[in-house]
Amino acid sequence: MANIRPVTDLQRKFGEVAEFAEETKEPIYLTKRGNKYLVLIDADEYDRIQAIADACGNGGADEL
Repeated sequence: MANIRPVTDLQRKFGEVAEFAEETKEPIYLTKRGNKYLVLIDADEYDRIQAIADACGNGGADEL
C-alpha cells in the first residue's frame, strides 16, 4: 500500500518519515496542496533500483 503524506510531514516529522523509509524500503509519496510533489526513498533502495536500471541498459537517473 502506498504511503502518502503531505510535504509538511517532512518538515514537522522528519525523524518519523526517515525511519519509515529506512525500515520499510517503501517509497513515501509527498503531496503539496493535495497534488503529487516528491517521492522519498531510502538511499540503499535507490542504489538497488539504480543498479537494476543500469543492468537493463536503461541508465536510470544518470540519463536525465
